[in-house]
Amino acid sequence: RTTQQPSHFFLHSTAMAAPKDQLYQAWARPKQIVVAVDGSAYGEAAIAWAVNNLYTNETDVIHLVHCYTPLEDVTTSLDGGLMAFVPTEKEKSAVVSEENAVLSAAIEKCTALGAQKIERHLVAGEPTSELCRVADAVSADAVVVGCRGRGKIAEAVLGSVSSYLVHNCNHPVVVVRGVAA
Repeated sequence: RTTQQPSHFFLHSTAMAAPKDQLYQAWARPKQIVVAVDGSAYGEAAIAWAVNNLYTNETDVIHLVHCYTPLEDVTTSLDGGLMAFVPTEKEKSAVVSEENAVLSAAIEKCTALGAQKIERHLVAGEPTSELCRVADAVSADAVVVGCRGRGKIAEAVLGSVSSYLVHNCNHPVVVVRGVAA
């Protein structure tokens, strides 16, 4: 009997294949599932897929990771002069509050789908390296990310978090193709 995986996702692992009994033992213990969230329909699709397909009991842990770019001091030249932007603590705090709201909405979605153990990770930095770092820190059994599917040219110019993770993450990566709302 052959099984065919749905075409809307693929699983990639850089780990060597393990005997079935080792796999069963590994999946019998509580799983550490890292899910990248960004407030988009693609991030919501990743949450839904992770909870519906990997989260099997109340001991499993969903690690929701939201990465953002913090406000920083910027100095640039403009018409021979210098222009500086120095954000206030209030402005920096407002950005963190907005990013926390994205993470809180993701937690609500996870809870609504039945997940009980959810850990939040609000991280200032590049999603590619930070997702790998969090996955390593929690010894992730899987990293689940949404995919926008922008195409090869846009991916080459803009980069792709999912593509980076598939090629560089030390943990299995599930890429979920969601449909934009």
